[in-house]
Amino acid sequence: MVHRGPRRRRGCGPGRGPALRGRVRGPGRRAVPRRPVAARRRPAGGRPRERRRARAGLNSTVRRWSSARRGRFLGGRATEPWNRRRISSPRWRPSSTSGRSRPVRLGVRAALIDGDLVEGDLRIEDGEVREVGVTPAGRVGIAAPGFVDLHINGVAGVDFWTADPGGYRRAAEALASTGVIAFQPTFVSAPVDGYAPALATASAARVELDGAGLPRLAGVHLEGPFLAPQWAGAHDPAHLLAPDPGLAASLCEQGPVTMLTLAPELPGGLDLVDRLVAAGVAVSIGHSDADSSAAHAAFDRGARAITHIFNAHRRWQPRDPGLAGAAIVRPDVFVEAIVDGVHLAPDAAYGTFLAARDRYCLVTDAVEAAMAAPGDYRLADRPVRVADGAVRLADGTLAGSVLTMDRAVRNLVAGGAPPAQALRAASGAPARLLRRADLGAIAPGAPAHLVVLDDELRVRRTLIGGAEAFAAG
Repeated sequence: MVHRGPRRRRGCGPGRGPALRGRVRGPGRRAVPRRPVAARRRPAGGRPRERRRARAGLNSTVRRWSSARRGRFLGGRATEPWNRRRISSPRWRPSSTSGRSRPVRLGVRAALIDGDLVEGDLRIEDGEVREVGVTPAGRVGIAAPGFVDLHINGVAGVDFWTADPGGYRRAAEALASTGVIAFQPTFVSAPVDGYAPALATASAARVELDGAGLPRLAGVHLEGPFLAPQWAGAHDPAHLLAPDPGLAASLCEQGPVTMLTLAPELPGGLDLVDRLVAAGVAVSIGHSDADSSAAHAAFDRGARAITHIFNAHRRWQPRDPGLAGAAIVRPDVFVEAIVDGVHLAPDAAYGTFLAARDRYCLVTDAVEAAMAAPGDYRLADRPVRVADGAVRLADGTLAGSVLTMDRAVRNLVAGGAPPAQALRAASGAPARLLRRADLGAIAPGAPAHLVVLDDELRVRRTLIGGAEAFAAG
């Protein structure tokens, strides 16, 4: 038996992402709550077992998936046969694929369904997932929802601030090889007169990429200019401005702005949060000196995320956990994390993941030097240098990264996260932040925006609307 989705396309429904599960409950069985990691039995050395396994190497962690018996969940904790699961078929936006296509098998042995790795192949038709858990399963690879990068300044020699549509296309081709199916080009604070051409180019590129079978431009993330000068980071303090509703409205009218990072403690900051939320823009808090109270005030008014946690904001103190503490304890706030080993130590990345779980969003904050050789590059109008895996200004300030999304997933797993949840942090969580029901999930009727990975979590194929955008040689 397989789960079949409706062949008729339906309208868009609620943007609810899949929920993570610990144990799976079958008919007539009571749920068994998971104990916190700290409460589990620990072997000698004091580390939770799942973390020790991950530190032993990705290969040993991933092989556990294939050791499960056919017809059961993969990943160790879930034990119910997949055909007892109720896999919902939410209403999805129709795929942009035109015409009818012949049903094809993807050829994978498992897929990430509702946060669990479920054994069985996928059947694709007309750019959508038609069936999941198809038997017999393929022999190699797992399918996951394609990755969504919320925060990327450039890649493969392309800086989005200065890019032309051809540059966006080259960047999208490079991103496809890393499993990305949608991304938000991110603009740091810059001269005000530079926003109009940059946003116009992004608008044109968005249209072109939608019909090119390449990763989609989900919208533009404006990281500034309404930021705290003392936490400017790599932003030029000369370009920072006080919150200005008129300017913000103008910027949103000039291009597809879907996300904006600001400092809410600045005069007029909370009023700007109100206006942006009303306009449908996702507000993230970052480059901010907000204390815990100010952060909670912004989140209460609809801000949805923290920008690159533990970087460029007030430090966590015992009597004032600040922005990071406020974000971590709230169930309605997503957490951006740059898991490159430079912005966050492995323990910081893993500890934050344990606190945020399904709100944890992997991002790259990559600059044009990502997927390119070390050397001298630019971040908008600022010169940067890449050495030893880090991107810095001349004074040593971190200025983005050379991280890719697939590497971020592998890094998080190496730090202790279960592979299924690390994959979710690169797909389902960012899609939910953007309220994009057409991204971040595999289910009957969902668009076939997928990444296929091997046992080492390396990208083998990327599919956009069921069409192959990348295939490893």
